[in-house]
This record gives sequence, C-alpha cells and structure tokens, in this order.
Amino acid sequence: MQFGCNYWASHAGTEMWRQWDENVIREDMRKLHEAGNEILRIFPVWRDFQPIELARRNNSIPCEILMHNHHLPTTYCGQNGVDEVMVERFRTLIRCAESFGMKLIVSLITGWMSGRQYVPPAIENRNVFADPLALKWQIKFVRTMVHELKNEPAIIMWELGNECNNLHSVTDADTAYTWTHMIISAIKMEDQTRPAGSGMHGLGAVNTFEHDENCRWTIQDQGEICDFLTPHPYPFSCSKLAAQVDVHTSFRMVNNAALETQLYSDIGKRPAFVEEINVFSSAYCNDHTRALFMRNSMFNAWAHGSDYFLWWCAFDQDELGFPPFEWSLWERENGEFDKDGSPREAVKFAGEFSAFQKSLPFKKLSPCRRDAVCLLTRNMGKTQFLNNAWSCFLMAKLAGFNVSFDHLHYDIPESDVYIMPGVCSLSPYSYCEFLELYSRVEKGATLYMSVGENGVPTGCERFLGCTFISREKRTGLAEFTFRGQRFAVASPKKFFIRELDCEVLAREDDGNPVYMHRKCGKGHIYFLTVALEDHLAMTPHAFDREAPDSSVIYKEFCRDIVARRIARSFDPYLTLTEHSDENGRCWIIAVNNSDAPVEAKFDISPDWKIVSVLPPAIEEHSGIVFEVARKADTDRARH
Repeated sequence: MQFGCNYWASHAGTEMWRQWDENVIREDMRKLHEAGNEILRIFPVWRDFQPIELARRNNSIPCEILMHNHHLPTTYCGQNGVDEVMVERFRTLIRCAESFGMKLIVSLITGWMSGRQYVPPAIENRNVFADPLALKWQIKFVRTMVHELKNEPAIIMWELGNECNNLHSVTDADTAYTWTHMIISAIKMEDQTRPAGSGMHGLGAVNTFEHDENCRWTIQDQGEICDFLTPHPYPFSCSKLAAQVDVHTSFRMVNNAALETQLYSDIGKRPAFVEEINVFSSAYCNDHTRALFMRNSMFNAWAHGSDYFLWWCAFDQDELGFPPFEWSLWERENGEFDKDGSPREAVKFAGEFSAFQKSLPFKKLSPCRRDAVCLLTRNMGKTQFLNNAWSCFLMAKLAGFNVSFDHLHYDIPESDVYIMPGVCSLSPYSYCEFLELYSRVEKGATLYMSVGENGVPTGCERFLGCTFISREKRTGLAEFTFRGQRFAVASPKKFFIRELDCEVLAREDDGNPVYMHRKCGKGHIYFLTVALEDHLAMTPHAFDREAPDSSVIYKEFCRDIVARRIARSFDPYLTLTEHSDENGRCWIIAVNNSDAPVEAKFDISPDWKIVSVLPPAIEEHSGIVFEVARKADTDRARH
C-alpha cells in the first residue's frame, strides 16, 4: 500500500495554476518526497484549463465559443478550448514530481473542490451531466488532456474528476450512468494503457432504489464502468451520519477506511483504495489524536486491500483568504505540513509504515480471508445501506470473523454463512431470490436476518417457524437480554409474534419473542425482529469496550466459522486478518484497535504453529504481522 496525498501548491491552493510559481512547486515536491509520499493526486482546475466563454448576440442568441475573449486558436488544444499555457504548467508539475520519484493520479474534471464550483464560464449555468453543449465540451477537454499527457510515464491513473457527483443534481441513476460512461470512454479513446478511476465518494449501493435522491450515483454503476473505486472515509463527514458519532480513536472510526475500501470493492467488483482521508480542522481533534487515527486507519486499510492511502491534503490552507478556503473553515488545517512548514505527527507514522512494508518478505499482501457474506437488500437509502454494512462489519470483527459484501440478487455467492442486516421496505428482495437463499440453507448454510424500517420478510411460518400476529409503531425502545447482555434498541416497528416450530433465543421484557432460531434441513435460520445494526450505527459508544457486547448476537450463529479460523484473538479489539500467499504461506495481521497497549495473545488452531513474528510496523505497537504454517509441513521440512 503506497502512501501519498492530494496536492495543491502550498502558496496558492486552488489558484495555483493562475498564481503559478515553479520554484514553490519544486520545493513542495522535495518536502513531500522527504515525508515519504510516493503518490500524488493532482487537479487541473477545469475553469482554468478550459476557459471557454459563450459569446451571445442580441436577445441572448448564442454566437461563438471564445477563449480569453478571442477566437479559439487553430491548434489542437485551442480548437478544443484547452489553454496550452496551463497544459505546459501541468507538464512542469509532472516533471517536478517525477524528478523525486513520485507517481501521479490525474483527476480530470476538477469542477468541484472543497465546496466551490470551477466550471468554465460557457457552461457554468448548465447541467453538466445532461446539457448537450456541456457534454460536448467535456468530451473535448478530457480527450485533449489525455492526448497531450499520455506519454508522461509518471502518470499511473486517470480518473473522472474530483467528487463529480457534487457538480449538479441528477434526477435519475441513468443520467449518472450515461455521463460516467461518456467520460471513461473519452479517456479510453486516447489511452487504453492506464486504468481510469472514479474519484467519487458517498455513493449508494445499487441503482434499484431511486426514491432516495442520494442514491443516483451508485457503487454498482461506478464499478461497472471504472477500473478503480475511490472511497473518501473521513470521520465526521457531513455525508455519513454514522461517522459523526464516536471519537476519532474509537473502534468504529479506525475501521472506517477498511470498511469503505472493502464495501466499495465488493459491491463494485473492482479494486478500491483510500483516496482522501484526514480529520478536518483542529476544532475536531488535536494533532496527536489525528496521528493515532491515521496510524490505525492505515494499518486496517492495508489489511483490507487498499493499494493506496492518500492524505487530504499536502499543505495547510489556513493562510488563503479566498473561497473555498474562506468558506470551508473545516478544510483549512488538513495538511501533511502545517502553516509553518512542519510535518504533522501522523506523517512520521506514515514513513514508518512505508519502511515496514518494504522490509516484508512478500511484495504484495494477498486478500484477507472472509468467512461470511453480508447481503444488503433492496430499497435501503444511502444512510441505511452504510449503517447496516458498517455495523455488520464491526460486529463480525468483534465476534472473531470477517465478512464480504454483496447485494442480494439472483446470482448469490457461495458461502457457509449469510448475514442480511436491516431488511427493510415492502420489497426487500424477490421471492425467487429468497427461495434460492433458502435452498442454500437446506443444504447446510446458515442465514441470519434482522428487520429494519417497514421490513416484510416472506413466508414467516414456512421459513421462520413463527407467525406474525400483528405489528404496531413502537412508542419506546425494544428491550431484551441475551447471553447476559442488555439491549435497548430504537426500532421503528414492534412485531407481535407467536413461535410455532422455532426456538426462541431471547424475548422482549413483555415476553414477546425477539430473537429466534430454526433448523431447516441441514442448515439454520436466525431471525432478529429489531433493526439492531441500524440502531448501533447511530448510537454513541455502541462498539466501545464498556458497551453491551452486541457481537453476542453474531456469536450465536458463527461458532463453526470462527472455530475454523487459523488464529483467534483473546482480546476482541485486537482484530485479525488471515492472508494466504501464492507460495502456500499464511500471514496474519493483528491490529490493536484501541489507543492503549494490549497483550498480543492468540489461540492458534492445533494443526498450525507460529513460525515467525515480524518487528512492529509503527511505534506504540499498533499492529504486528506473523507467519503461521501447518505443523505437518514444518515437520516434513525439518526431516
């Protein structure tokens, strides 16, 4: 996993192309290289690189596209409205970065940045996703930039742009899909040798729930079209409610980068990486807390498959007195380097982590073992989708196993355990899909379901072994005790249930069944009638050590898969991922997800043994890597 950052020049931020200073750029590159940066994401501001204007006649009749108030030049760049001076400045930046060995991701349509629009004047009042004139000039811009720069070896990836879903609202997912396909196709027409990434964050899951206006841009669609997906897992992000709940060093927050990387990759069927991450301004936390958050986020993201880890951003912007930095007070103190030019504490951790990776006896970490599939059902809004996925990911971690993600569809992946958290709406899945899932259960799989807002599971008597007498809107919390843990869950509906041929594992305080188990053929179904995962995602401290252990709900159905793992941690907050390489070796990553030291004690399966433990990656022992081997293999090697 390579460390890097999103780059704006230290003296000018988003105005760097207009206030060009090559000496500043070169000095910036030197500092970033010495801080351990290997990758930079850079931004050709759309307004500056394609400064086209639409000249009009009387009665506002369009007449001609101009550039700098003149006819378009007859050159290749000029005919496409692209400023050749800006292209040369971009080349100079590329060469400066290349001279220090750094590689580049080019974010093409940079029409949005930190809360401000940078759309060319000719189209700034048009819908850039649907207006024909806007679409035409975007194609021209993208093709020209790629054509002019594709021979620069320092560039390793193109992408659509920076969070382009903020450029304009769209009324449907089809418009978002079509625009994405158009821009990626324009890139590929000029350069088929490099991958093209998304550059977006805050996506919904799949495009089947268009009633939620926040789900027009989806992981599924971006994954179908783009080569890489790019979550921006900021804590306290305004677009993710569950990220606004706990402190930065909490179990919830230090796993956010890992969760979003895996969620985007699994749903989108593409590699994903952490493209932007930081903690916003000093009003959110101090520099030491930032360092602890970034340290553990880096370790967990690496363990869950992120190829890059990009800090937002290179330099503080608190001396810049123009929009967007004048508006967005929370974005002014996000630099690897503060306003005095000093590197932040977390940068030291990044350097240590980079050196640690280079010392490893393998070049690339293989994917981690996943023991169960979390199936996210239809008609979840973006918040419900992320809430249920996040809580499932954390509860599984605390229970001692790891999940993969998918959305419930006709091609259900093979697994021993399926988890369907927060089943909601009147049509969460089709009957045929559930029949296929039930057939897996009858053959030996385990299915766990919990019910969310207006959830309607199908065939309760046939599949669940109970009957729903009635339902009503709850006026209070759903309170029950299970395995010694007390739960008080904010769940929208109360289901009055009578058990038929199921086992009641837990009842509400009034005796109403709330958690049930039924044997079905060779398999099992576990059914929880409250929206536990959605509730936990929005509840402060729900995953802290002092909170009720919500993972007991998952431990009830996951004993077999946990027992089959090579290693189990004695401390649930010391989480493990298992990675088998192409040579038959297995590496285990143990991450301390708390901000205090813990004892590294593990239960190793009888057929395996630890053969080596590598030195800690980062100061304060946030994580270790150790190799395990089958005892039979080591015995044969010894003989």
